[in-house]
Amino acid sequence: PDFSAEYLHTLSVHIKNKLAISGFGNQYKNLSSSQKNFIDSQIKNILKENRYDKNSKTLTFTDFEAESYSLQREKWLEYFKTPESNYGLPKDFIDNEFKLMT
Repeated sequence: PDFSAEYLHTLSVHIKNKLAISGFGNQYKNLSSSQKNFIDSQIKNILKENRYDKNSKTLTFTDFEAESYSLQREKWLEYFKTPESNYGLPKDFIDNEFKLMT
């Protein structure tokens, strides 16, 4: 599987819905074409912005990115720890814990 693509797709869907609800009071799928275009342009800017600080070696997430990361973190931890659901990866393939800095 392409883990990066899956993560970024889920991140994009999550942020689209959050922006749609906060900006238009509705889920992304229920927005008009022009509203969706507006949200889509915001998503491109959010995902393209480089918020990595080389000096401190810190990647800063937006609030929506941090929320999506927290939701996806459990999904991916379970995926890599459970051989029944990971399609052939060895048990505990990744054994270190991820840290979310606040």
